[in-house]
Amino acid sequence: MVIYNNISDVETLLRGMPSLRRLPARTKVGLALDLALVGLSLRTGCLIDSFLPKDPVAEFSQILRTLRNTPATAEIGANIVHLFEPESEQSFLVNRNLVPLRLGPLLELNYNGVSPTFVEVSPPSHFKHLEVVPEALCSVLRYLVDKFRLDSNTGVPYSLSLPKNLHIELTVPLAAILLDYAVAYVPSIFEEDAETSHKFLAGVAVATYECTLTLGFTNKQQEGLEPEVRVMKFSCPRSLEESQPDRYSPEAISESVLKELERRIALTSSDCVVARLRHEYVTYDRLAM
Repeated sequence: MVIYNNISDVETLLRGMPSLRRLPARTKVGLALDLALVGLSLRTGCLIDSFLPKDPVAEFSQILRTLRNTPATAEIGANIVHLFEPESEQSFLVNRNLVPLRLGPLLELNYNGVSPTFVEVSPPSHFKHLEVVPEALCSVLRYLVDKFRLDSNTGVPYSLSLPKNLHIELTVPLAAILLDYAVAYVPSIFEEDAETSHKFLAGVAVATYECTLTLGFTNKQQEGLEPEVRVMKFSCPRSLEESQPDRYSPEAISESVLKELERRIALTSSDCVVARLRHEYVTYDRLAM
């Protein structure tokens, strides 16, 4: 029941913070879950979209400061950094050790076989597999790897900010990497696509994958938290399964996702946690990026 105790300790701390007193109880439980899973090194990162603080950097820095200064949550807090994306004002909570491990291999020359794979998408329904990581994205990955390696020697910051003026061609695949997706979309938009610039994979059959963790306790033990929680949901065009099954078949994707999660579960001694991956085929009018 280690993970239950961790979530409970974090939730208790959040409930006592004056700056969060107006947050609904369920939102605090969800935030406690995200903090625990990232802090325990079960997730590389998570996107915080359940609430938007007026000053995200200051607010999340205060949360992490309180976590690190509280004995019951200090170890979890020491592993977490707030990552702020200023263009869209999005906040990620990321694991300081897993980020360089996840990003570093993507910068190697022998990149093939490393998760995620990259699929370029352009309006309204075009897509193609990319053999290499886009160079502009590599620049952002190098920036983050350098930041985390430097900070591991100088002390762990509470918050880091991405460079300004990053567009969706970079922020969408970067988010996929941080959220542990097996497939990362790389939007490509041209001026002549202005009328359809918000439509991607329109009418294209895609395989959607939903990964959950069964945490090993009942919802009676942790009020407001389901015993099985979703940790990621991503997709890929179905036709890629046939053209490149070694990368995009359900078996290949399942092995990629579950093998890594099970490795992390074993390392954290969270033997009560079980990872599951379900997939189905759907066709959308458009796919949100």
